[in-house]
Amino acid sequence: MLSRGVLALMCCALNLYAQAPAKKPITPEMLYSNKLFGPLPPPAIAWLPDGKHWLQAKGKVLHKVDALTGASEPAFDEAVFRKSLATVQGLDKQQIDTLIRGSGLNADPERTGALVDGGDGLYFASFAGTKAVKLAGQNRQFTSFSPDGHNIAFVRAGNLFTVDFKTQKETQITNDGGGDILNGKADWVYEEEIFNRNGQAYWWSPDSKSIAFLRFDDTPVKKFTIAKPFPAHGESEIYGYPKPGDPNPTVKLYAVKLGEKPVELPLGDRTPGEILISRVGWTPSNEVYAFVQNRVQTWLDFVIWRDEKPNVILHQTTEAWIDDPGEPKFLSDGTFLFLSERTGKKAISHYSANGKLIKALPSVGEVKEVLGIRGDKLFCLTTAGSPNGTALEILSINNGTSLCPKSKVGTHAIQLAPLSELYLDRFSSPTQPPVLTLNSPDQQQIRKLETPSSPSLEEYAFGRYARLQIPVQGGTMEAAITYPPDFDETKKYPVWMLTYAGPQSATIKDVWSTRLFENVLANLGIVVLRVDPRAANGHGVKYSWPTYKRLGVEELKDLEAAADWIGAMPWCDKSRIGISGHSFGGYITAYALTHSKKWSAGIAGAPVTDWRLYDSIYTERFMGLPSENEKGYDESSCIKAAKNLHGKLLIIHGLIDDNVHFQNAMQFADALQKANKQFELMVYPRARHPIFGRHYQELQIEFIKKTMLK
Repeated sequence: MLSRGVLALMCCALNLYAQAPAKKPITPEMLYSNKLFGPLPPPAIAWLPDGKHWLQAKGKVLHKVDALTGASEPAFDEAVFRKSLATVQGLDKQQIDTLIRGSGLNADPERTGALVDGGDGLYFASFAGTKAVKLAGQNRQFTSFSPDGHNIAFVRAGNLFTVDFKTQKETQITNDGGGDILNGKADWVYEEEIFNRNGQAYWWSPDSKSIAFLRFDDTPVKKFTIAKPFPAHGESEIYGYPKPGDPNPTVKLYAVKLGEKPVELPLGDRTPGEILISRVGWTPSNEVYAFVQNRVQTWLDFVIWRDEKPNVILHQTTEAWIDDPGEPKFLSDGTFLFLSERTGKKAISHYSANGKLIKALPSVGEVKEVLGIRGDKLFCLTTAGSPNGTALEILSINNGTSLCPKSKVGTHAIQLAPLSELYLDRFSSPTQPPVLTLNSPDQQQIRKLETPSSPSLEEYAFGRYARLQIPVQGGTMEAAITYPPDFDETKKYPVWMLTYAGPQSATIKDVWSTRLFENVLANLGIVVLRVDPRAANGHGVKYSWPTYKRLGVEELKDLEAAADWIGAMPWCDKSRIGISGHSFGGYITAYALTHSKKWSAGIAGAPVTDWRLYDSIYTERFMGLPSENEKGYDESSCIKAAKNLHGKLLIIHGLIDDNVHFQNAMQFADALQKANKQFELMVYPRARHPIFGRHYQELQIEFIKKTMLK
């Protein structure tokens, strides 16, 4: 018999349970609401050159912060800087306030002032409050300081210019730019596929006396026309866009000493129109180097120009394609460190000045980024903790040993301080919102930085999230499941699969996210499976090589295995499995619905529908030339297989997409119509490759509800 006290406690517990508020559902409206959902990120920080201080916005003013103590002071006298900014023509109060907070402040290396865009050109506003000095007119791009801060360079109308700070004298370096000729500025395909969407194509020498730059001639490049439906008579956008097998831009490398004329750096027996220059830089001794590749990117030469003559230091190949390995790191003795994927996994090797291998530097994880060198120590980001995350790993250059400072499994974004071993660690994981700490290899965490307060997520009905690996013949795939909040194993559920699937483009990452889209679907009663085929995972490029010259084929086999795996779950209604993705994810969705019967519905966002329609540099890297791989191009085509469409398909595309042309959707639609296949199509007249907005989000949700929910 229960005692009176126990009965009282039970009644109290039941009463509390009855009064506990129900969790709020995560609704589609949250996808397009301006309301903050989730924690605020830690503050943005930029190290100062002394390695002891950093810059950080606090309140409405930029502060200089002592790294070890946290003591701070304004980075400049606000009132004094305002005096200088007030002399810049065309700046309003709101713009001045933004600059005072440090947002987008382009300060000179000595931090005596900053470049400011005024209404009639470029000014230098002094932190000392003196009158701002006009340096250049309008219509500039890619403005940068020389390392010593005595000059700036920029591109205007396809030509490269410099300006002397003391005299404000402008010097035009090139004179032939404009139209199809670009100096110091990348054309469309180089900016998109080689320079990571940064169009600057000039580089200062370490001694600030010279500039290396690329000259692009797009005359041979075939033009593509985008028809814009606005205004009343429409407009056309015409630009160079080489498709597979088309002529690429003719690219030449130049160097110029300030005050002299540019000199073309010879490429030896290589023809400018038949090669790619995928990286340019300078050695510490002020020699130009570049990575030169054949157009299909099966080899890479590391070239250094000595006395204006090309010297091939390294020649790299792999079993398939070769990507830009990143900046070589030069040591004080003339040797250098080089990141390579030739073995199928990114790793660092130490070479002599003439390219002779000294030794490999083994690491616990695959090297993702080289952060810096401090004495004998090489600081790297690797996958030491998890193939889906990053961790700091410190390699000894001399003896090849490895040190992994103790850290939690997840994603560590490291900012290494100049001149010291201090580093900022911006850490998060699927269960841990971002935190920022100051660390050293010896002392580990020195202090935790304050993170802005954020609204709690406890009141919302998040579905259970589980990370897993799906078995597939010869290995495993990385995946994650989000279950409905009220998931019941005795019931039947539809499944919606999310993927991207592009080579070495993982979407399963050990990083914090509210997974808002997944949780919206989960709250509707849909199980969400996010999956990366092996070609897309973070385990090394060798897992992507089986897709070489036949994109889509191997990735689809893995996705089919994932659909079979989840379809075998007793709670899964395998007649209701859908799939979606955007860009390459849109391609693999369209490919899946035309080459398989595993899915009952799919949303293909901005899909490539035949690789002959995409740009030359990306496509040829993975597919080779159409003239040499016709079978592979046909095998990878959605258009060629349109007659085999299975399931309900929604195609979404931006009409003025300059990356994956709307032409892809139209040619696919034409093939589907000829095959008498029904499908849905939504066109966004003002959208380019990314698509945003409420209409877009609601469109996807409603299509998924219509095809997945009974």
